[in-house]
Amino acid sequence: MDKAREVLQRMEDSYGTLIAGYFRCGDMEKALKLWDEMKGKGIVPDEITYNTIIHGYCWEGNIEKAFQFHNKMIENSFKPDVYTCNILLRGLSREGMLEKAIKLFNTWMDKGKTIDVVTYNTLITALCKDQRLEEALGLVAEMEEKNVQPDKYTHNAIVGALTDAGRLKEARRIYDLQKRSSLCSEFANG
Repeated sequence: MDKAREVLQRMEDSYGTLIAGYFRCGDMEKALKLWDEMKGKGIVPDEITYNTIIHGYCWEGNIEKAFQFHNKMIENSFKPDVYTCNILLRGLSREGMLEKAIKLFNTWMDKGKTIDVVTYNTLITALCKDQRLEEALGLVAEMEEKNVQPDKYTHNAIVGALTDAGRLKEARRIYDLQKRSSLCSEFANG
């Protein structure tokens, strides 16, 4: 019985890898045919395969389908993880659906779900691009309160938005902080 499970797991992994490959090549149709084939053979997709499909739909701008797969994921007793959230946030942000992205972020936070620096950076970058700098700065402060360490992507988004807003002294201060932080971590790891 263990051998049978092992074979099924390898098959699921192979299907997942092929599905991801078709998405990367922009061939959504073949990816979805493989999905159907896999399910038809009784192979149960895992969170990674669901996230791959959700990512594919987001990448092509089909946010509605991405959320439909998200809902299927939940219906099939899989729990969306931080990667699922980040994929959906990025998709919503790319498609100019910032209010929906904020709502998703807040819902995720209210449920006590795990978030990471990528989650914050995705929303901070979207807010900066929408010239909502004060909200972005508020999220940076929230990150620090929750012990999620801002990284170079956080700083770059904020420095760019501050520069665009003509707030050069603040931009320089954050740039200098990032530079010092990078040097300290290089010495600590070196």
